[in-house]
Amino acid sequence: MPLELPGFYFDEERGRYFRITELTGTTRTAISRDPNESERIYNREEIKRRKLTELNAKNYEEVKQECNAVYQEHMMKVADPYYRLIEVEKTRAILEGLRFHNRRVVMNQSDLNLAGHEGCYISNSDELNPALGEFTGFFIPVNASRWGTELICATSNGSLIRVLRDLSLDTESAYEFEMISESNMDSFTNIQKELVIKCRTIRLDGLLIKDVGLYYHLVKEGSTDHVFMYNGGSSTLTRRVELKGEDKDHIGDSVNISLNEGFIVAVNNKLLIHKWSYNQDFYKETLDKGLTSDIVTLAISPAARTKERILNIGCRNGWIYTVPIKEGKLLVSGRKCFKNPLNVRSIITIKAGISPGILFVSAISKNNAQSLFMFDASLEIPTGMNRPFVIFQTGQHNMAKETEFFDVSPDDHFLCYGSKNANSGKGDFEIFSIKKGDNLISESVNGSVKFSPIREYCDYSSHIPQGCRLITTCFSRLETTSMPRNLKIKANSNENMIYEDGQTGSVKMKSGNYRHGVPNLIICGTESESNEFFSSLYLGSVELY
Repeated sequence: MPLELPGFYFDEERGRYFRITELTGTTRTAISRDPNESERIYNREEIKRRKLTELNAKNYEEVKQECNAVYQEHMMKVADPYYRLIEVEKTRAILEGLRFHNRRVVMNQSDLNLAGHEGCYISNSDELNPALGEFTGFFIPVNASRWGTELICATSNGSLIRVLRDLSLDTESAYEFEMISESNMDSFTNIQKELVIKCRTIRLDGLLIKDVGLYYHLVKEGSTDHVFMYNGGSSTLTRRVELKGEDKDHIGDSVNISLNEGFIVAVNNKLLIHKWSYNQDFYKETLDKGLTSDIVTLAISPAARTKERILNIGCRNGWIYTVPIKEGKLLVSGRKCFKNPLNVRSIITIKAGISPGILFVSAISKNNAQSLFMFDASLEIPTGMNRPFVIFQTGQHNMAKETEFFDVSPDDHFLCYGSKNANSGKGDFEIFSIKKGDNLISESVNGSVKFSPIREYCDYSSHIPQGCRLITTCFSRLETTSMPRNLKIKANSNENMIYEDGQTGSVKMKSGNYRHGVPNLIICGTESESNEFFSSLYLGSVELY
């Protein structure tokens, strides 16, 4: 017999404990007469959630079996051996799983040592010896290929670290490090002192190259001081903004427009537009007089047929706004509002695709289920017709962006979605293909199409150390065509970083070194039992075809 725990009942069918729902009125009286009655009272919301999870798992297994049946039937009909050899490779790759490459890095927080393990070698850095703090889970995998891996990581003390791993070298020089934020904040003495205090990263976006720029937004915990940093490859700007307000004020998100146009911060239901120059004041923009809900997510996407870009705004009440931007100002004309698409209750995150108008949205539906979909916001729908959606049938469940893994590949081909809380707190994710040809089976409903995952985290569990806890999963941004460059980093008399070419500031890439290409899915995890810092960082990559 299972042990009796106060306030819980044991469900023999599911083999676990559930909390007893607090009851009032006549039901409480009935239970007082029969103490065993409480064991038969279930939390209705918990039951609905479990039934939905079981239904999603059952549907996923049915889809996988149907996909396999379609594939086997197709193979039986193929008579041409050359077709079997060449044309079917892509289909087989979908069924057998995307290729996995194991990369493991063991990092010591205090001295930046890399302990040798599975092909990794010790690399000491005497010139860089900061107190790194805790990795926040905000990573930008710039590049991951057969030549090497390059990451930009945010830490809890407000530092940005650029890590370069040269896979062609089996020596100590295979690892190089760059403290991106250290030299950028030299002129801000107050900020420099506060870096030892724990900070919370709100956004890390972009790339450390020209015409793209790296954008970093953090806030010191328990404070209203926000730090915004932009590194455009040749210029670095840092702004410290005190967002004064009441304790109940909600800082939902921020996004960088450009170096000339500034950046936007969402505070409650309003937008604050700041310039990167200190001699210019910000101005406040009221999005909609009828909007009383908080803004929770922002994304910038290119506009169709015009030079203006589009600011995409997601709200807690389930509304999505698209607003044109020109010269750092929000235009009145051309605004659109999508109220509760697919009957969602609340928006969590919006990701903008590379094509104008394409939006990827994670949300919470009216029945508290996870909603994950894609649609074209620029598409004009005639009256009486339904807007088409691509619905991704996910088995993950998130109530806030802090717990979700959500990324779209730079070519808009793949989508990864997961949850940090799934799998008993170890994390879980799914991979979707956005192209219909990659999905062997799909379901069409009212002009919309439903896709199921083509891969799950469990498909790669044999490659990942047992007990590994996921930090994040995201797609690499670039693919290299040549070997990564080794950086020689030291400090000059002004404590600025100097690189091997004698330049100060950000890294200057050789011409032709990087190009847009096929991205990899990077899996970041930790094998540490401690929640205070990550003593062991695990890196794995899935090669996308």
